[in-house]
Amino acid sequence: MYKKIDNFISKEKFKDVQEVMMSENFNWFFQNYVVKEGTSKQNDYFFSHIFFNEKLGVNSPHYGFVLHPIFQVLNANKIIRVKANLYINHNKKIEHEYHIDYPNLKHKVALFSINTNNGYTELENIGTFNSVENRMLIFDGDIKHRSVTQTDCKRRINININFI
Repeated sequence: MYKKIDNFISKEKFKDVQEVMMSENFNWFFQNYVVKEGTSKQNDYFFSHIFFNEKLGVNSPHYGFVLHPIFQVLNANKIIRVKANLYINHNKKIEHEYHIDYPNLKHKVALFSINTNNGYTELENIGTFNSVENRMLIFDGDIKHRSVTQTDCKRRINININFI
């Protein structure tokens, strides 16, 4: 099961969140691979920002400001992980591997787009969902999915929330 919700949070709150996430002062951390370690593809890397995970707890000074408006709308009983993803433009579409974030845990995934671009998320055997700012895609965590990079702007940013 999946659902796509446009204008997930109010335009005013979204603009505040977007401004912080796209700021030159927001901390991004290099990740050597997108899905799993040991991939040999040259362009298999991205940048992330961990807001929260079960081991670290809250791990970002931006946690409250960025996530509060999203959590007010998202019906989550328990947060497992929240991370932001930043994919850079490789001047060609890069299709990452299909995967399940937590294969041994019944959960939901919420992908929140920070900017509009021609990158997208693909749910295996279901379809593609374009990156449109302030769009939330929510789907069952056992659905294989993958990210596909953009070619029309410098960066694609989304927030990935795993929850119960």
